[in-house]
Amino acid sequence: MSESLMIDRNLMRFSPFIGGLSRDEYRDTLMENDSVTPEILERELSIYDYIDKNYSNALKQAKEEDVLFEFVMDQCKLLKDLNIVLGETDDVAIKKIFARLSQIQKEEENRIKNEKLRKKQKKMKRKLKAKNRQK
Repeated sequence: MSESLMIDRNLMRFSPFIGGLSRDEYRDTLMENDSVTPEILERELSIYDYIDKNYSNALKQAKEEDVLFEFVMDQCKLLKDLNIVLGETDDVAIKKIFARLSQIQKEEENRIKNEKLRKKQKKMKRKLKAKNRQK
């Protein structure tokens, strides 16, 4: 029986960061591969720059806390759930998806706050009714 192994493309894009490679080291590693064309090299370095720009602080913090691999795996799962492949899903679509996620999160936070407020108001009304009955 043969088993197949599916490699997450986003995980591959984060791999230089897991390995601690600088941009130049990553470029040199890519150039060692004969099948990497100048176009592929340019695209992969562009993706490296995108990840470095958008994730650098989080990656540094995760590395300091010794949870870098777990952080990357969580990010890959999130991206997969959102059907995003870094370097293949265009930046505009990614921004729209994350903006919508942010909006949904804010709406959920507001819903929870409103629910707590309604419960508090209901409780206050009951207390007020009980107090009025005692008079």
